[in-house]
Amino acid sequence: MISLKQNKSLLLSILIASCVTPAVHAILPTAAIDVLDSPSSPEVTLLASQGNFARSLPMKAENNEPMKTAYPPEDDPFLCNDINTVPSSQITRDSNDPFVLLVPRGQCTFEAKTIAAQIKYGASAIIIYGTLSSRYDYNTTTSSIIFPMDQHDYECHNGRVDIPTSALINFSPDQPYDPNNDNLLSGSSTYNNLCMRQSDAFEKTCASKACLLTGNMTNDNQFAEACCAWDFFIFLYQDGSMIDQSTGAPLYQINIPSLYITIEEMSRLRDIIQDRATGSSSGGGVSLILYTRWYPKYNISTVLIWALGVFVAAIASYLSASEYRYVKNSILNNRYMDERNNNENQGCATTITNERSNNSSSRSISPVSTTNGNPMTTRNGYERVANESRSGSSAMMQPPEDTVELTPLHAVFFMVFATCGLLTLFIFKIYNIVKIFYAFGCSGAIMQIIIMPLYYYIANKLNIRDRTLFVTEVAELGVVTYIQLLSVITSYGVGGFWLYMAFTFRHPDAIPFFWIMQDIMGACMCILFLQTMKLNSIKVASILLTAAFFYDIFFVFITP
Repeated sequence: MISLKQNKSLLLSILIASCVTPAVHAILPTAAIDVLDSPSSPEVTLLASQGNFARSLPMKAENNEPMKTAYPPEDDPFLCNDINTVPSSQITRDSNDPFVLLVPRGQCTFEAKTIAAQIKYGASAIIIYGTLSSRYDYNTTTSSIIFPMDQHDYECHNGRVDIPTSALINFSPDQPYDPNNDNLLSGSSTYNNLCMRQSDAFEKTCASKACLLTGNMTNDNQFAEACCAWDFFIFLYQDGSMIDQSTGAPLYQINIPSLYITIEEMSRLRDIIQDRATGSSSGGGVSLILYTRWYPKYNISTVLIWALGVFVAAIASYLSASEYRYVKNSILNNRYMDERNNNENQGCATTITNERSNNSSSRSISPVSTTNGNPMTTRNGYERVANESRSGSSAMMQPPEDTVELTPLHAVFFMVFATCGLLTLFIFKIYNIVKIFYAFGCSGAIMQIIIMPLYYYIANKLNIRDRTLFVTEVAELGVVTYIQLLSVITSYGVGGFWLYMAFTFRHPDAIPFFWIMQDIMGACMCILFLQTMKLNSIKVASILLTAAFFYDIFFVFITP
């Protein structure tokens, strides 16, 4: 069993580490692309995701050769023509060196594009880049555009503008979407980007700096609604039609890597290519090195997450059993007092050794010792005790904090309220209120689990006696001591600072203090919840788990 002293030392170490741990960056995009300014030094590095149907790239840039860039021919811009047909035109490039094809997304599958790049055009690699035009389709039956999907392709909450239809190129709801509009609805230039030109706040709220037309028209079709486009790395999935149904083997052997980059990354690459262009369609003197980003052989983070879960469960289990330890300590205390009183009545001068002290070496919680012949208990923040005598000089144990025993009705209402809460946040789009609830709720948990026990521990070590500050009946607070007030100020001060970072920093999750403190706050909330809530019936546990199962299915697979 982990002692209280060890628990406090570990939690304190985590708090200190949150201030000195170096920044950790996600490696979800598994590939990288070095754009070479010269044969030896990269000018910029782009991130990319890889297709699992293609050849994997070696790790590290030095293990790969540079390749020139090239675009598809004009009669096959998406590489979606029949693979078995001979191309009517070839790719224009400066030399016979290995080259990588830059192909827009859309019209056909990722695997089909990769096969065409390898078989028809002899490319050494293919980079498929995101486009706004790939989010649109055209229904020839109804002669209307199939517009992108709300909260799947775009999010109006992140930015919304009304764009004059006269500023768009050949735009009409009953005509196919013109890909030339992509340049007007994306990019970092405020002058060229119609979305940022219509709203100064769009650049700040929309991370992609690109917008999609939603199909909603206003003012007699003079304005078209546009919302912030999602621009994420995506998984290049395999094409099921490219597999032999009888054997399950792929129809074509792919020997080149296939990568995907976002609209933003392609905008950066296109700007570099245009700057280096010498008039040829191959992209001038730009060369790329494709490689797999470094990743550890063993995923240590999985072990850390497992250890954190076990640690939280162990601490919560220990604290939830505090009432049993309270009863045991009360029995031992009363037995000691009875034996002491009997010896005093009989005139015995023998000092009775406290039975509980024999077990204190194996426990660090609530030890009972003697001072000047009187039992004395200690404050540890979990089982509070007071030095009050049965007759004015002996100690009485105080019971632990109140607990709640869950019933089947509690389990049902818990899931109902959780569902209503999530639906309310989704419908009214008040997502930031979650951060406020999290900060203040977890601040109280940190106070009870870490801060207050730590202050009591320090006070006991320094022989500082806690004193009453005031007594109030407001919210049934009762007696408020100096240590309690200091604990409130410290814990809610930390929670307030975390909340300030959440609202003021663009990417607070890149700051070590923010995400480590967030994990500590969440762990403390879990510990407090498990400590307070009692599941004394397998029936209640079964109802709660069943309700949670359908709750998860509903929100993950059914809701948008």
